[in-house]
Amino acid sequence: MASDTAPKVNGANGVGAVKKPEGDVLHIIDSRTRQHYTVDVHHNSINATDLKAIKAPKDEEHPEYQNEQGLRVFDPGYSNTLVSESKITYIDGLEGTIQYRGYSIHDIIGKKKFADLSYLLIWGSWPSAEEAQKYQQRLNDVPVISENVLNVIRSFPKNGSIIGMMIAGLSALQSDDMDAIPAHAAKNLYLGQPKNVDEQVIRVLSSLSMITAAAYCHASGKTFTPPRKDFSYVQNFMLMTGLVDESTGEPNPRYVDVIERLWTTVADHEMTC
Repeated sequence: MASDTAPKVNGANGVGAVKKPEGDVLHIIDSRTRQHYTVDVHHNSINATDLKAIKAPKDEEHPEYQNEQGLRVFDPGYSNTLVSESKITYIDGLEGTIQYRGYSIHDIIGKKKFADLSYLLIWGSWPSAEEAQKYQQRLNDVPVISENVLNVIRSFPKNGSIIGMMIAGLSALQSDDMDAIPAHAAKNLYLGQPKNVDEQVIRVLSSLSMITAAAYCHASGKTFTPPRKDFSYVQNFMLMTGLVDESTGEPNPRYVDVIERLWTTVADHEMTC
């Protein structure tokens, strides 16, 4: 941001020259000081920290205003504040639009499996047939969660929070492999080592499904069933939670398709929703 009256503004490296506006800008005139400022507009938003350059003399009657520290943004409940920028997902609830990596959800639901979508979200492209098969196999090769993890989950009251059970289960999972924790191993394990990162992503993705299923079984009084090597991600989740047909002992394909579609809809449902 630049001020027409001030010769310099504070930059990232201290005091730097006033920058000229580039692209879209918001013009601001501070009635307290009569100074004019320009703020860069990027993707229909401004950087709130740019407003810190808009300063006024200290208000002796109201020092808590901290005028001299720069203008602040008051937004209770973050009703009009962007806190992150996603290169993965675009969601517009008012228009009913969801895009993953630029692909419309209408071109995904019923056509792609959830495991394939997770590959897209994590690695940025759809897997080939060979990559999809290898990816599913790697997910299925993750060891079943240990008794230590199961015991932590089962230590909760059956009517306790399933989310709490999942969080505790993940903590127990971490403790099962302390050598995978950089602070414990006292060395860099993941920075600049994508192979190690990918291994842990797959481990956690598969283990989280087991932990969630185990928590559900504990809360509902069902028996946790270990996953099968020949099942898909969703099929195994339903198997582990006991959601199977009595006649076959396997998940009903119709219900598998419903879960595939549901999980696709909410696959990235945090900051972007």
